[in-house]
Amino acid sequence: PTVEPTNGSTITGKAEAGSVVTVQDQAGKPIGSATADANGNYAIKPATPLAHGTTLGVSATDAAGNTGPAATATVDSAAPNAPTVKPTSGDTIAGTAEAGSVVTVKDAAGNLIGSATADGNGNYAVKPATPPAHDTALSVTATDAAGNSSAPATAKVDNKAPDAPTVKPTSGSTIAGTAEAGS
Repeated sequence: PTVEPTNGSTITGKAEAGSVVTVQDQAGKPIGSATADANGNYAIKPATPLAHGTTLGVSATDAAGNTGPAATATVDSAAPNAPTVKPTSGDTIAGTAEAGSVVTVKDAAGNLIGSATADGNGNYAVKPATPPAHDTALSVTATDAAGNSSAPATAKVDNKAPDAPTVKPTSGSTIAGTAEAGS
């Protein structure tokens, strides 16, 4: 059988249609079993969620009593770290997150702005169909393959040009003045 990444609340995957899929922990203790449906899908919900780091052995036995080699998976119930978000004008919302995680960007009202998958180095870039307006508050989360979601990172869209700087009178040797902080 195959087994999908899991956070320990449900174990899913594929096996031969009609086969009985059995899950055990690393000590051989039975966790649960289910029959694969006509498409070969199975889902096993343990009585209590499994601890992070638990190694699972998943085997399938067909109607003739043949048991194939076991597949293994390790429970991942740890949420990814909150992603980073670079300053943005709203055209592209980029930063870093756990490699392979799905990064979701929403506004303060919870409306989806866009999503992307972080590459192998953890870089992501979300290009909204319609860039959010200036000062829109963004909430950015990362969800790993096992379904664990990070705490949100926040940012604000800044697509307004800074005001013109002021320049103090000068003799030309030193030019000083004020401008938007960070510009």
